[in-house]
Amino acid sequence: MGKGSGDASGAAPAEEEDLSSVMFIDKTWLSCFPLNQHTALDYFSLSPFYSRDSNNELVRQQRLELSVLATLTGVEYAVVVNSEPHLFVIQKSMRQSSAVTIPLESYYIVNGQVYQAPSAAAVLSARLVHSIAHVHNALSSLHSSAVVRDDGTYSWRWAQSEGRHRSQPRTSSWDMDSDAASMHADVARQPHKVLLGLQARNHTMRSASSKKTGPVDADR
Repeated sequence: MGKGSGDASGAAPAEEEDLSSVMFIDKTWLSCFPLNQHTALDYFSLSPFYSRDSNNELVRQQRLELSVLATLTGVEYAVVVNSEPHLFVIQKSMRQSSAVTIPLESYYIVNGQVYQAPSAAAVLSARLVHSIAHVHNALSSLHSSAVVRDDGTYSWRWAQSEGRHRSQPRTSSWDMDSDAASMHADVARQPHKVLLGLQARNHTMRSASSKKTGPVDADR
């Protein structure tokens, strides 16, 4: 088996620069050539995502058929999804043998615009940040909707259409202003602990309320 421009040992190359925020488009090329399964790799080779050290570049320089890539080892690019003319998915892989390739990166060509697909870790991190922002907004709404009375009870000031407030005795250990202020600061640092603390507090308040009211008479 021939050796391409990649590492002959089959080891994955060093981690490259993150280009997930980069978008490439060549309007001049698109106005002169059609974008299809035969030209997608040629168009992709103009972008900053393409490596000149890949086996594809070696095949291009020697004017060989793309089928030769299966006989080489190293980095290669291939079109794995073809929905011409609007969508193409190009996969960057490390070929170890004619039957074994290890995916490294994926890229999208959408209406002539080339993007690098984000990693699973980046997607999960973005979703977590988005979720925490909603939790923070919910806690802020709770604090602004609380109405504390002089007798030590409080109610929630919900939408005006509800027409009534739900009241509960407030525990003496919870100071509304100071606790909410510290809660807002803690959400950004340790959101999971804040949620656990809220669950524990609600459980304590329900237990205290049950002890105060006592059992309900079944004959009433």
